[in-house]
Amino acid sequence: MMEFLFERRTPNLPPRGLAEIFDRLLWCMDDNGTELAHVCRKWLAGENEAKIRIALAMTDIFPADSRDEMTELFAKITSRWLDLKPTCESILAAWDETMKEKAR
Repeated sequence: MMEFLFERRTPNLPPRGLAEIFDRLLWCMDDNGTELAHVCRKWLAGENEAKIRIALAMTDIFPADSRDEMTELFAKITSRWLDLKPTCESILAAWDETMKEKAR
């Protein structure tokens, strides 16, 4: 489904536009978005810049199961697309805040 929507998106749609749809779909799926999260992680590990930007724009899931995994993933991404570093840092900061709240 994500691949279909990606291929059919309008050319000028910003990454956040499709990411918002994916974020909403997460909550509509009977698997609580597990398959969508899997595709998101696959996109982030891939080479397609547009897919990576969309996956990074999603806000309802983290792109990995641990901070270390995200740090490693983001290092690969930002070594190729330096302009994505602030986005990656923001996601890590959100992870840190979430983990801090869970520890309380």
